[in-house]
Amino acid sequence: MELIPYITINRKRIKEKVDWDSFNSSKLWIVDLDAKRGKEMNFKVYNKLDYLDLILDISANHLDDVFDALTSGAIRVTVSGDIDNRKISSIIEATENAIFIVDSLEQYQRIRELGGSKFFSNNIFPPFYDEFYSENIQCDNCFKLVAIDDYNGRGNKETH
Repeated sequence: MELIPYITINRKRIKEKVDWDSFNSSKLWIVDLDAKRGKEMNFKVYNKLDYLDLILDISANHLDDVFDALTSGAIRVTVSGDIDNRKISSIIEATENAIFIVDSLEQYQRIRELGGSKFFSNNIFPPFYDEFYSENIQCDNCFKLVAIDDYNGRGNKETH
């Protein structure tokens, strides 16, 4: 399992105090609360961190939002699992870099049948063949999200 540190942006600011000089990961999960609330994405913050592989947790509802996040330098972007099948299909057809947020097995199965293969959930256990992200589920093939303070304190990127 690979650990991925995360930070939170709220009101255009990073909430956590981060010692970027001692930061030792190439990936960073950014929870953008502003974008999740339907406000503008925080492109200025993303640009300052563009030397990292950014995964933007914005719960996108539209293909345009996914494209905006990816063109800002993100390697992956989260998409709400609550949107309709037509929107999900258009996102899946347009990019392989969408991570679908799922809260139930039914939601997971619906998106999986449409072609989704990357998921985030803290509620369901993933099948072995999908790319899966979570804060509290541990499995060999998962990416586990940890608060940046906890990540820097561990000093390693792998757990067993």
